[in-house]
Amino acid sequence: MKNYEIVLIFHPGNSNLVTNILEKYINFIKENKGIIHRLENWGRRHLSYPIKKIHKGHYVLINIEVFKDIMKIFESKIRFDENILRNLVISVKKPILNKSPMFLTKDSEKKIKNNK
Repeated sequence: MKNYEIVLIFHPGNSNLVTNILEKYINFIKENKGIIHRLENWGRRHLSYPIKKIHKGHYVLINIEVFKDIMKIFESKIRFDENILRNLVISVKKPILNKSPMFLTKDSEKKIKNNK
């Protein structure tokens, strides 16, 4: 089994459907004996540049461990999903279990807001 890090950018108009769409993909991974090490929903953020005249996107980070042939099927599923604007799939050497810097930044922003 290989480890992968996946970043998905969903269409901002479908932010309320993100959990349902992710559930579908998570079930696919688990049904095919994959392991999900990390799942972070970063929420809506500004894009670096507009994609199809859209300036915001709903970001999600997933770290999984799955067989190579299952990953090919998964990649084709996310590539042809109309709800996903962009995707990035990277093979990593070992599973990443700790929180990402992007997620830590979001948590620290919440703490600062709550302390005011």
